[in-house]
Amino acid sequence: MNRNEKFYLVMAVFYTVLSGIVIYIVFSMRLLSFTGFLLLFLALLCSMSGLPALETHLKDRSNHFEVHLELKNKSDLPDFVSTVRALGIRIDDIESNPAYLNSGLSVFTVSFTVASAELKQYKKHGEIIEALRSLDYVYYIEEMN
Repeated sequence: MNRNEKFYLVMAVFYTVLSGIVIYIVFSMRLLSFTGFLLLFLALLCSMSGLPALETHLKDRSNHFEVHLELKNKSDLPDFVSTVRALGIRIDDIESNPAYLNSGLSVFTVSFTVASAELKQYKKHGEIIEALRSLDYVYYIEEMN
């Protein structure tokens, strides 16, 4: 179970317990009928089920994202940086991963900020990564969660 799944599980349990407490308090004070409680609970449940989809949409349209990048050669890094800058993407941080030191690959974690108005409006992170994946010197690239 990854970190996002654990977060959603904890949030679902929290909201379920919280809605149960609210329903108990309101029911014990006789402010709503049972049908009102049922409708309130279903409204809370529907709103909670829409949160992951909303988060995915907002995250994919955000200006900031990180990628795991594997280049075929360390000397290709300046070419990658110049290509990314030409696309209108600012590089905030590049970290070299020493775990792959003797593998023949150059592995980096790169933080991007989309600066181009066109990319902000029309492109999702997946589309930008797919375009970068088509470069000859990129061995592997994926968005980090």
